[in-house]
Amino acid sequence: MTYIQKRLLLWSSLFIIPFLILFSIEMGTRVVQSFKAGNSGPLFYGVTELNRFLFEDIDDILQKQGTFYVQKKDLNLEMFDLTRGDIYRDQYYTFKKKEGTYRIIVHGGSSVFSVTTSKSRSFPAALESLINNSEEQNRYEVINMGRMGSTSAHISGNGYMLGDIFWDKWTQSEGFYFKHRRYKWTQPAAFRFEHDMEIFYQLSNDYFRPDLTEKLQQDSFLNRINNILYRLSAAYSASRNIWARNMGKGFTSEHLQAQHKQYYDNVETMIKSAKMRGITPVIVKQALDLEVISTTSGSYPGFVEIYEQSLFSLDEIAKKHNVLIIDAAKMLTHEKTSAERKEIFHDVVHLTEKGNAELAKIIYTGLIDEIKW
Repeated sequence: MTYIQKRLLLWSSLFIIPFLILFSIEMGTRVVQSFKAGNSGPLFYGVTELNRFLFEDIDDILQKQGTFYVQKKDLNLEMFDLTRGDIYRDQYYTFKKKEGTYRIIVHGGSSVFSVTTSKSRSFPAALESLINNSEEQNRYEVINMGRMGSTSAHISGNGYMLGDIFWDKWTQSEGFYFKHRRYKWTQPAAFRFEHDMEIFYQLSNDYFRPDLTEKLQQDSFLNRINNILYRLSAAYSASRNIWARNMGKGFTSEHLQAQHKQYYDNVETMIKSAKMRGITPVIVKQALDLEVISTTSGSYPGFVEIYEQSLFSLDEIAKKHNVLIIDAAKMLTHEKTSAERKEIFHDVVHLTEKGNAELAKIIYTGLIDEIKW
């Protein structure tokens, strides 16, 4: 064997063989994940991301995230008795429900409010239609209490002074201004209404709100490298997820962990408050299409890990308090192909009209399987 042949053999053993081993692990992971998912999507893991990594236009992504549906408000508040009811999503509801009515209140942020559709196309409205149509009667009522920008703290009021629960909105009508007193925290506001069930669809704003993002993100060079590997390699992303779950630490910052603890406490407060009043609480895991976040963003791995950790925490809370939990996050993301998710998600968190309709069906199915109406 010549010197050159020996060198080639050495280089082969140092680079080619490890490459083949890693390639085998990568393809094996994709095959296993594809088999579990029941579709071919995992086989092409990272293809879309590679295209976005090379050609994405971040300005276009940001512009899309700031483009929402605008619905004309034609309600005259002076027409309604706000001492006996209140207005949510441009609809008036009395505090006392009609006899025989089963009333559900849905809590959350702009995804519940549905800034991407008209109010009739939001998932609370679609859920109400599904239930009433299936029962062939009109006795089920779903109130959309989603409020743009709300976090779990804004919903529960946890950690705030008891007396600091109102904000006064001055509204102009026919040339006159009048004061409309509203609750700052939506769950205390909900308790003014007679109702039977509360659905909590809240997660993203606790981590993804712009005022939190700047404080919580870690955009270091190491995180950027980790992000690229995470987005392009199925084997690496799977191993990272396993490591984070078992070791309890990954690329999550202390700020994110502190925010997660606050989120956990707030959800527990909401559940306890509802049950204490004889109201049935239901948790619906919020679906996020994390692929929409910039491929090169170093904050991505931390957000992925804290999101996954929060989903596991919701399972823990539901088991601890014997509460029904519906995994919409899995059904709207992991069980969908990349092409299907594009039709469901408007951006990271907001759903399209089709996405709202699918979420309503998921919740409806989860409720009829577990609850006798």
